[in-house]
Amino acid sequence: MKRRDIVRRAGRSLRQAKARTLLTSLAIAVGAFTLTISIAAGEGSRQYADTLISSNVDPQALIIAKDKTLFGGNIGQSGLREYDPDALSSSAGGPGRTITIKQLSEEDLTKLRENQDIISVEPRYNVVARYVEFEGFSKKYTTDILQYDSGVRGEAAAGAIPTLGKGIEANDVIIPKSYAEKLGVKKMSSLIGKTLTIIVSRPAVVLSEEEITNIITTKGVKGLKEATAEQTKEVTLTIRAVTQPSSTSLATSQVIQISNEKAKELAEYTTKDTSGYQKYTIATAKVKQGIEPESVKMDLKKEGYTVRTAKDLQNLLFTVVNILQGIVAGFGVLALLASVFGIINTQYISVLERTSQIGLMKALG
Repeated sequence: MKRRDIVRRAGRSLRQAKARTLLTSLAIAVGAFTLTISIAAGEGSRQYADTLISSNVDPQALIIAKDKTLFGGNIGQSGLREYDPDALSSSAGGPGRTITIKQLSEEDLTKLRENQDIISVEPRYNVVARYVEFEGFSKKYTTDILQYDSGVRGEAAAGAIPTLGKGIEANDVIIPKSYAEKLGVKKMSSLIGKTLTIIVSRPAVVLSEEEITNIITTKGVKGLKEATAEQTKEVTLTIRAVTQPSSTSLATSQVIQISNEKAKELAEYTTKDTSGYQKYTIATAKVKQGIEPESVKMDLKKEGYTVRTAKDLQNLLFTVVNILQGIVAGFGVLALLASVFGIINTQYISVLERTSQIGLMKALG
């Protein structure tokens, strides 16, 4: 049979089964369109994530911890473990369950600072405030407080945020937009320059019997009350900027951010004479330019540290994108498979119709 005859017969079959032809064509179009969209969306999302990370996260930055569970899996470990004086134990895991997290010590920080490939090392201080007060507002508020991370740059709704790699001044503070809305402030710029006061407290000192006797003898009961009373400290800072909500969770958007100097001052004040003094859950470090952070990561891993780089964060985002792209692509493949079976069905019915016509013509002939 000549090609021209094949084309003519195919055209005649398509015209005779217009509904099947239309539905099959739509199935092919939907499947192809879905696959095209999924591929384009996945590639676009990866490029967007790459640009977002490169412009907002210092590629030379490292996040260092001693407990690998902080970067995945169950946070902290329970059960029978060897005692570690540098570990943080808490019953936050629920009744009957104590979680233990290995912490970095000053010796660890000194060791990291001696690394020839690292420029700077800053621990993440745990600042726990009793409450905070905003200038011009009578109410007191409780909130989480973190030190400003110069390796991650946010977006300002008002005021000015330092360029990537630079920290804020010692007496500056940055608050999120959600806090300004909670205060009922509509014009964010009106908060810039106002003060915020942080009040922290230190647990009462536990005295020995000898110390108690000595205080009562020299200062009386009043002196004993003063010696064992909870101590408080106030720090007044100036609001430098109000940040927009983060589009990726790369920057903390629901906490007050203060400078490294103030974070250290407040953290050491609240933990002095306790087991948590100069102990840190994580630390941030910056690798020298020209040195691959991945190589430093592997070296620190051999020394017992758990490290994450900007590339790890990028891979995490890419994993999410790949999963979503796979789901959409799966629907596209199903649509194409449906269209293939539709084509087979159309061709099979056409053959049956043609065979029936030929048989009828022979019977009549």
